[in-house]
Amino acid sequence: MANLRPVEPTRIEFMHIPPWQKALFYVLSFASIGICSWQIWARVQLWRSGKPIGWKPDLLGNVWTYVIGQRKVQSSRQKSGAPMHLFIFYGFLALFIATTLLGINTYSPVKFHKGTYFLIYETTFDIFGVFFVVGVVWAFIRRWKFKPPSLSSNNNDFWTLGLLFALAFTGYLLEAARISNWPQTWDSASPVGNWMAQMLPPVSDEAYVGIWWFHFAWVFVFISVIPRMRLRHIVMAIFSTAGKPDQPMGELKPITMDEVEETGQIGVALAKDYSRWHLLSVDACMECGRCTEVCPAHGVGKILNPKEIVLGVRQAMVNGAPIVESLTEEALWACTTCNAC
Repeated sequence: MANLRPVEPTRIEFMHIPPWQKALFYVLSFASIGICSWQIWARVQLWRSGKPIGWKPDLLGNVWTYVIGQRKVQSSRQKSGAPMHLFIFYGFLALFIATTLLGINTYSPVKFHKGTYFLIYETTFDIFGVFFVVGVVWAFIRRWKFKPPSLSSNNNDFWTLGLLFALAFTGYLLEAARISNWPQTWDSASPVGNWMAQMLPPVSDEAYVGIWWFHFAWVFVFISVIPRMRLRHIVMAIFSTAGKPDQPMGELKPITMDEVEETGQIGVALAKDYSRWHLLSVDACMECGRCTEVCPAHGVGKILNPKEIVLGVRQAMVNGAPIVESLTEEALWACTTCNAC
């Protein structure tokens, strides 16, 4: 590596990776993205069975307020859930931004991943990665030992959290292996990676390549399974939030007699009678149970469970069954339309 030693802080991309392995990396990257996109497209077809939306959403404003700003999470989640969610969200967002910046540097003609920028980049995202790890561990313990009654949970959720932890841990391990294999005077700018590197034995070129592939194997799995787990919330909630109507939640749309005579029904009979945005929204549901927690009817022991209503509509969207077969009349009549959910 002596002939590759830089004169200013930076790192070498695809270090020790031979051309054929680099080509394999791109094949597997596009394959995992294709698998993910194919699964999402299948859900898109279900959403498209609904009616076109009749409003013009504030796409950027909604994303900024409710996705980047996380307004609802900060204002309406229990204290045990909100900080955990924010740690995971902003930690993951930071790592996504870090990967994007690295990609821009790699594939654009402008090379900026060096010097003072590189040092700030390494320190900033190393620290944000810690927030992500803490949030994931917190979520695991919360589901395992302190799960709220309204929160849906199954073994898949623990596998998902394990996958997220593996992504972060192997990312740090790869950074530590790079530092051990190719030590530089500026390694202290990566506090976590540098700390882990001190605990590793000297890492050979071959060992570094093995750790590199071990990390990216988890990355490929993660991308491929996003739509199969609650992780789909990462993608679908962004689009759902961006397209939300500019009207009070729960506001009912009047039904004219002309519509009744034309369709022969009052209200919704099948999932396709909802708008495409509503169908996307039920798919974006994380099943966290916040709606159930604040429902006064559920709180006094009535059968109404808003989360189960959403899941019933989702099931009807998938199997094409009438909405009333996926819900119960008693639960619907227990609703007081207070809009707490």
